[in-house]
Amino acid sequence: MVDIAETKDNFLITAELPGVNETDVTITLDDESLTITGDKRKEIEDKQSEFYNKERSYGKFQRSFKIPATIDQNKINASFINGVLTKLF
Repeated sequence: MVDIAETKDNFLITAELPGVNETDVTITLDDESLTITGDKRKEIEDKQSEFYNKERSYGKFQRSFKIPATIDQNKINASFINGVLTKLF
């Protein structure tokens, strides 16, 4: 899930990435596009248990956002705390 907010002075993108390690996330900025890519790795399955319903998903993901050309790329910063990626620009 991603939230995008615009204030008078900046933009803020907040992405919830539960179960994803910070080292498995990449952020790229090309022209006017910000892309978040990552990989949620599958946990080792317990062969002793019987599963009847699995709703969590695993695998690679990618999300791209168009950003204004007026953004100063040198002032972009990001943080990753408790599975929440926050990007301020």
